[in-house]
Amino acid sequence: MAKYTIIRHVINYQLKSNMNLNIRLVAIAKDESAYLSEWIHHHLYFGVDSIEIYVNNTTDNTKDFKEHLSDDDRVRFINANEDFKQTHSHPQTLVYQKSFEKAKSENVTHVLFLDIDEFWIPKDFKKSIHDAAESLFPFDVLCFEWFVKYNESEFSTAIENTVEGVLNPHLKSLVSTSAKVKSINIHSIEQSGGGQNKFLLADGSIPEFMDSQKSILKHKSNILKNSFVMHRMFRSEMEYVSLLGRGRPLDNGLLFKDNRFGYHANHKGNVVYQPPSSDFDRYQNSYSAWIERYQLDNLIVLARKFVHERFEGVLETVKFADEANQELIAQLFLDINLSEVKEALQFNLQFLNSNNKARQHVEKERMESLKEKSVINSIRDSALFLYNEKKDLVNAIALMQIAANMRPEGPAIKKYLSQWKEEIDVS
Repeated sequence: MAKYTIIRHVINYQLKSNMNLNIRLVAIAKDESAYLSEWIHHHLYFGVDSIEIYVNNTTDNTKDFKEHLSDDDRVRFINANEDFKQTHSHPQTLVYQKSFEKAKSENVTHVLFLDIDEFWIPKDFKKSIHDAAESLFPFDVLCFEWFVKYNESEFSTAIENTVEGVLNPHLKSLVSTSAKVKSINIHSIEQSGGGQNKFLLADGSIPEFMDSQKSILKHKSNILKNSFVMHRMFRSEMEYVSLLGRGRPLDNGLLFKDNRFGYHANHKGNVVYQPPSSDFDRYQNSYSAWIERYQLDNLIVLARKFVHERFEGVLETVKFADEANQELIAQLFLDINLSEVKEALQFNLQFLNSNNKARQHVEKERMESLKEKSVINSIRDSALFLYNEKKDLVNAIALMQIAANMRPEGPAIKKYLSQWKEEIDVS
């Protein structure tokens, strides 16, 4: 233990002297392309040196963002499908652990673990994450408290002139690659034997934890610290509902994951954050230029259409939910005021109250509709496979045309078909 402590102090002294920090941001993304461009730009703007996004069985146009951003060697998209197979009970922590070991081998000094709905923010909206880390160095784990954003409109930007929300005692962590790490959880780390890791909050104080995983503070703050992590837990009502359809439910017969407890973001937040106007203007101009540079506008439009389509899919699922899912639905849709959601819930009540024969007829029609949708998706995916993997443009176009005939208004199908036909014309 003494040997480890001496070695670590030597490393910390060298880093403090050189201040040559190399900070990496790591995230996992599944069907979140509508939010990727803003999230990536934000963290590059505030100084992270590299970003690794582990892509989990995505069905939206994340791949297109990867292609458009391929010239920026600070941003990497990594296929994580194998890590999210059913055989792994905690795939997110598995990916975090692998990425941490990878970072150590690549001379990264610190790793920040965030979700795509989380934004690291300096309170003055000016300092970089390097500034924040260097001002508090040395540390093993620098903890940032959650600021949960309220009152978002549909596809609003993450940072606005005025951001309203509430402080939350949950933490996200910037971890030194010289720390003694046994495992990494969603919020923090578990220490391996020997030595003692140094945990700090963003104001330099030592945190008191409520839990053994060091993920929740014992005492919630009343004011924003020098830097924090804004958590877009709710977004707009439509987006909240759409996101219920993301990811697989638990293996318990329920239709959705049960880790949301209603939409509470219509309430007035008790904390207000207002970035300085000149710094905010500079930030917005930077984002606009970044979008233009990488030609992301059309990709964002398509990504948002995907979110709307998933929203419609969630409503269809709700309409035909059985009795076993009623408690979960009541939990998830608490305080949702969208008329489309209320109509779906009303339809579900009528469906449950109808006689068995009527229910079977409605369910049969629904299954036929879902079967047709599944067939179209399979044709579309086969066309993409021919194009991407086999480089067979002619047959890819032929298959995608069949999908277009069956779903003429499908945005992704129309986009690929148009692009591929242009390639044929050019050649």
